[in-house]
Amino acid sequence: MAAGADPASATDLAMADAHAHAQPIAELAEQDLLSNLARYGRYFVTVMLGTGYVMLRPLQAMFKKPVTAVFGLVALGALLYGTRVALELMLGLDNSFSYDGDNFRIVTDYTQ
Repeated sequence: MAAGADPASATDLAMADAHAHAQPIAELAEQDLLSNLARYGRYFVTVMLGTGYVMLRPLQAMFKKPVTAVFGLVALGALLYGTRVALELMLGLDNSFSYDGDNFRIVTDYTQ
């Protein structure tokens, strides 16, 4: 007859195993909150810098050739200008148009 595990000893082993896995969580809870926040802040900055590096790395080869460098600078200028125009319009910094609520239309400097 094979010797089986005693149910009480199996329960004791499961409890000991659960206690061993719960200990790192308790240690983490005992650490200083500010040090944890600083660690997450460093992680965020590291991820953002890495993402920027991966995105800008292909552009380095483009700027080695004069023709593609000029195209890249024109595209960058257009992107910055488009962003500026969009932000001015969204924030209401540009007064070149107004909304005529009675006639449900946008009035610009070009329309009378």
